[in-house]
Amino acid sequence: SYFQNLEDAQNGSSTEALVSMAYEITSGEETFFVRIESGDNCYQIGEIIIVLQNSPIIDSPDTVALCEDNGSVTLDAGTGFYSYLWSTSETTHAITVSETGTYTVTVTAYTNGLVCSSTMSIEVIDANNPIIESIEIQDWTASNNVITVLLSNSNTDYYEYSIDGLNYQDGNVFENLDSGMYTVYVRDKYGCAITTEVVCLLNYRKFFTPNSDGTNDTWSVEFSAAEPHMITRIYDRY
Repeated sequence: SYFQNLEDAQNGSSTEALVSMAYEITSGEETFFVRIESGDNCYQIGEIIIVLQNSPIIDSPDTVALCEDNGSVTLDAGTGFYSYLWSTSETTHAITVSETGTYTVTVTAYTNGLVCSSTMSIEVIDANNPIIESIEIQDWTASNNVITVLLSNSNTDYYEYSIDGLNYQDGNVFENLDSGMYTVYVRDKYGCAITTEVVCLLNYRKFFTPNSDGTNDTWSVEFSAAEPHMITRIYDRY
């Protein structure tokens, strides 16, 4: 029988004995006492010291992309451990793989004279380059225009979007935009590739005064050069 203090172990009180051997260790070190009894009513007390040691932490993402333009990718469990064992039977801290799938690595570390190990699974997925199928726009307003980017890639969760090349978002819709020229950027979230396309949000001036005073003498559709097939029809002065 097992106890948390020596006095209870010596008394052999069944009410103080640990009922289950499944005991949660909450501190860095805990001592237990085991009472071993023989058939002739003799007993002996043993001491068990359990040290709670942190398991080694594997510093690696759990998902790694195999880029479309690369034939392989490196999986790295980090340096500083005593030993490594991959599911490929390799024993180095980093391995190179060329196929998608789930790979596991077990690392072993010696800390304070104790041996602890950790195992981690790393999923290697295909990361296809983003392909812009079409871009839908709502324009002809001063500052309430919309750009919607549509991809032909099957899993769009792997991609993010930007209209300045710096700030990316998960959503494919940009709203409340001023009229003007925009470059749409689409990239996969694993840094494999970026696809760009130029979009023009048009707007027209609401009036012009051709009285040769140098103010609003001419009229045009701004950025209309981006739409070479656009036709402008003027019906009357209004």
